[in-house]
Amino acid sequence: MLVLLLLVGALRATHTPAAPTVGDPVAVHFEIAGDERVTLDRSPLYEVISSSRDGAVVRAFKPQPVALSGHVTGPGGVVAFRRLTLPMHSVLRKGDDGKPAPLTPPVAIPPPVTAWIALAVAAAVAVAAWIVLYRMGRRPAIAAMAQPPAPDEELRAAVAAIRNESSLRWAALADATRHYLARMVPQQLGHQLTTRELLAQLPSVSTSTEWQTLVRQIVVEGDLDKFSPWGASAEIESILAETLRVLPWPFRASEQEVAA
Repeated sequence: MLVLLLLVGALRATHTPAAPTVGDPVAVHFEIAGDERVTLDRSPLYEVISSSRDGAVVRAFKPQPVALSGHVTGPGGVVAFRRLTLPMHSVLRKGDDGKPAPLTPPVAIPPPVTAWIALAVAAAVAVAAWIVLYRMGRRPAIAAMAQPPAPDEELRAAVAAIRNESSLRWAALADATRHYLARMVPQQLGHQLTTRELLAQLPSVSTSTEWQTLVRQIVVEGDLDKFSPWGASAEIESILAETLRVLPWPFRASEQEVAA
């Protein structure tokens, strides 16, 4: 316990830890009345880490007693105190001359056999890969991929396949029709259009009522075939022939106009 006689009596204080060493945070608690407050002075001999009404946490960096100073504030005024001594011990053991310990020779590291094996395997893999690439480069170039069939041929093949199907025939015809239109006029009738958007674009492609009616019937019956619990509402056999006759009509007419 630290004890300092003041003008009004004795200022008592305790500290934790009991035997602090250099650099330790030391909590100092002052035994004062509830209406009093202790404030430590700033000093180059110690550092005030934190403080409260009746205490503070300090730290010193020299192995010698540290004199705390400050003042107590209360209803009777302010009373200063000096030389409230706080013991501070060295972290060195007794008799230590402070000289650094001799250096210990480094431990010899065994040769990295595993690393050399890994490097050899990696080199072998690299050589094998180079040989494969070299041989592939000497092979004759692969023939260019065959061009997709013309839109009309693709449409005829799709209709022929639908004739042999037994279910979802309207749905398949709607998909083939959408694909054909997207190939012929991708800017106006692309795959991204919904049924409503597709039907709204039909007049911009052809003014033929027969053509618009056919496309509308195909895509609407296709949606019913896909999503309605009752399926499509019309017979498809006659529509398959009409599809091959009417669907390409506006595009063939455009080609004839350009040729003329």
